Amino acid sequence: MGSRNVTEAKIYLETCTEAAPLPAWVADFKEDYARMLKDISEAESGASVEIDATVWHSFSAKQLEELMQRKDVDLVFTYAYEGDMFKVTIPAGTEMTYDCDWYGPLKVASMFGREDLETEIQ
Repeated sequence: MGSRNVTEAKIYLETCTEAAPLPAWVADFKEDYARMLKDISEAESGASVEIDATVWHSFSAKQLEELMQRKDVDLVFTYAYEGDMFKVTIPAGTEMTYDCDWYGPLKVASMFGREDLETEIQ
C-alpha cells in the first residue's frame, strides 16, 4: 500500500461516500479486505483461516465482527512486535463483546493469548 497505512485506509473507507472516487491505495486495501472476507466465507468447516497482521495490524470493531461471522472456523493472526513474530488464534465459536473501537494485535493477544514464533524480523 505504499506510504499509506491500513488505519488511514479504514478511516477513509468508513467516512467517504460511495460516489467519491477511490485512490489506488484505498482500492488495494478494499480488495485485500474483500479477499480476506472471501477466504473466511469459503473456508471449510473446522478450518483455520490465516490473517497476516503484518499487513492487517488493526481492525475496527465492525470489521472484527464481520470477520467472526463464521462460528465454525478459527481465525489465526500472525503479527510482528519489537522484532519478533507472534501468532494469536481466535477459536471457532468465540463470542465477543465489542467494547473497543479498534482491535490491534496486542489487544487481541491480551484477549486470547499468543504463541511466540521462532521467526525474527530483521
